This record gives sequence, structure tokens and C-alpha cells, in this order.
Amino acid sequence: MNHRSLALATVAAVAVVAANPVLAAPKTDLMLAVHGEPESGFDPTQGWGEYGYPLIQSTLLKRDAKLDLVGDLATRWSLGDDGRTWTVTLRPDVKFSDGHALTAEDVVFTFETAKKAGSVLDLTELESVKAIDATTVTFTTKAPRITFLNNFAVLGIVPKHAYGEKYGRAPIGSGPFRLVSWTEGEQAIFEPNPTYYGTKSPFAKVTFLFTKDDASYAAAKGGKLDVAAISNALAGDVPANMTRIVAKTVDNRGLAFPMRPNKGEKTAKGAPIGNDVTSDPAIRKAIDAALDRKALATGVLNGFGRPAWGPADDLAWDNPDHRLPDADPARAKKILADA
Repeated sequence: MNHRSLALATVAAVAVVAANPVLAAPKTDLMLAVHGEPESGFDPTQGWGEYGYPLIQSTLLKRDAKLDLVGDLATRWSLGDDGRTWTVTLRPDVKFSDGHALTAEDVVFTFETAKKAGSVLDLTELESVKAIDATTVTFTTKAPRITFLNNFAVLGIVPKHAYGEKYGRAPIGSGPFRLVSWTEGEQAIFEPNPTYYGTKSPFAKVTFLFTKDDASYAAAKGGKLDVAAISNALAGDVPANMTRIVAKTVDNRGLAFPMRPNKGEKTAKGAPIGNDVTSDPAIRKAIDAALDRKALATGVLNGFGRPAWGPADDLAWDNPDHRLPDADPARAKKILADA
């Protein structure tokens, strides 16, 4: 490892949502500015949907309001006694938005394509995926790995018959929505997929604006948005007729220090590799002890954050006992003096 990361603060996700009067007529169109325009298009095999439901495509599993895994395309899923083989049974009534049936062959094609793509979705542990019949698929991993199950909830299934290089720009899926138009850098418009097997959306049109924070905030203040994700710096001033929602996240911000000394090596871009100051463990420990994480969360993040010590804070595998005390300049000086 060439760098040591120092977690400083966990960022809260902040959004403002239109607060419509109770007696107002139900909205049929929804306008959102929540970031997330995909650089490579709406193609799950290239990473679309990795950090949220892919919207256009269906996944084998999905997460409910409690973040528990439940079936989406899958009606049953089980792990064999070898700890390596997953057997998944699909719904028999699923069609893509172009009317073609979704079968096990599409699932196999999707996972094989995603593995070859080598995008943000890591499928290196997948040894093979096979269609047993039209509604049954088996996945075999190279070694027992229970976390492989998470891939079932993030990889949207693409149609084998309609997949190509331009798929991400004109996607076909079996999810709750279909893409109507996409003006890159500006907006994407969606409407309900008439062939969707699940609960139908109450909205006839959903528009995502790909605007920067300042523009999104201005649009929200002008009453043009229903939902806007905004930066921590702007979150203190809530536009009229909107409600602020602050969500707890594990989005950590921190610093990374070179751990190797400078031996004259450089990266391909000419940047130096290593640092003679931060390669000293005492320096890094002293910085860790002196920094006031609470003050940083309050000042830098405008109060919409909390102190962080690592990427697993508050998760099931976190160990709070391993968190070292901070905001202690005296201890930092002692660390340096004893070095």
C-alpha cells in the first residue's frame, strides 16, 4: 500500500422536497435534480445502477425499505451445500419493454457481458453462469463468497436480442420505467413501462435534470423542482414550500498520505511517488490525534455530517472500540516528541 487514508467526516445526503398542500390535485409529472447522469449511458453492464436501482432494467433481487433483500425477477434463490453454487428461479411472466420475453438466457448474457466489461461491478469471483431452463439460472463462484449475492441486487438484466454498442443510449429493459429521451448534460425523460410486472408508477412522466448544485438550488427556489439533491453548503437555507430531508450515509471524506519515502520515482504523469515527511508513522499518528473531526463536520460540512474514523463506521462490522481519540494537540506533540 502506498497511501494511508485518514477518514475525517461522514457526509449526510441532503435533499429538498416540494411540500404540496394536502388538498392539491395529485401530480402526474415529477421533476428531479439529483445528479447521477451516467457517463457510459444507461447500461448496467457498464456500471449503471451500481449505486442504486437501475430504473429501466430489473434486477434479480432488490432491497426493500429496510434494505433487506427481496425478490424482483427472482421468485426463489438458494445457495448449495458447496457454498459456491447459487440457483435462481425467475418469474415466468416478464417481458422487456419491446415485448420480448425475458428468460434465463438474458440473465446469463448479462452477467457474462458485465464480467468481460470489467466496469465498477466486480465479477471476478464468478466462475460460470448457466441457464438450466427458461426460468432457472445457476451461478458458480470460484470459492465460497456470500457477498456475491449483492450482485443480484445491482446488475440490471439486459436483452440478449437487442444489446449492442449503442445500448446505453437507447436501452430496453423490464423495469418500471422506459427512457423516452436523453439530452446529454441536460436532462433525461422517463415514462412508465407498460409491460412492467410490478406496481405501476403514479407518475406519467419523470424528468431528471443534470444540473450543478447552484442551478438546482435556484430551480428549487423558483418552484420548478419536486426534488433536488443539494450540497451541504446550501442545505441551511430551505426554499419556500419545500422540506429538507437529511439522510444518514457512509459517504466518508478524508485525507490520504504517502507512506513511502521519496526515492526519486515518478508516476506516468510525472508526479513524485512518496514523501519523506508523511512516510514517518509518527507524523501520520500526530495528525490523526490533533485533528478535530467534530469541528470539521460542523464547519466544512455546514453541520450536515458527523465525525468519521473509517469506511465501516456504524455498519454491522464496525468496531467503535478501535477509534482513537482526536482533537488532542497535547497527545500529538507527545507522539512527535517520543518519535
